[in-house]
This record gives sequence, structure tokens and C-alpha cells, in this order.
Amino acid sequence: NCRNLLNLQIEPERFHTFANLKFEGFDWVAESGIESKEFINELVASGYSYGLIGSALMTSNQLFDELN
Repeated sequence: NCRNLLNLQIEPERFHTFANLKFEGFDWVAESGIESKEFINELVASGYSYGLIGSALMTSNQLFDELN
């Protein structure tokens, strides 16, 4: 999760820090701060298997266009 639990701010750069701590054989889920297809591609390249995109889904006016 890239949310700083001390101040509840979203810090997407934390995904890259955590990617260096990954163990082989485990699926990693990126949570919070995912707002674009480009960022999803970055996360996949960093080794993440899944992403939780709840806020992006709730706030998008062009959801299906953005996912394509």
C-alpha cells in the first residue's frame, strides 16, 4: 500500500521501494494511488501482479475509455 499511514497521504513512489523487497513465488498487489494505464504498466514492469483501482473507478467519467 502506498498510503502513508502516519498522515494518510498517498505516496506512489513507495511502490518502487517495495518492489525491491519482493520475494519470488508471491503475487504482489499495488494498492492506492493508481490513476492511469501508464502507471499500471510501470507497476507490472516492477513486478506487481495486481492493482487495486477503487478510487480511480469511482472518480472516472470516462472509465471504459481510460481502461482501453
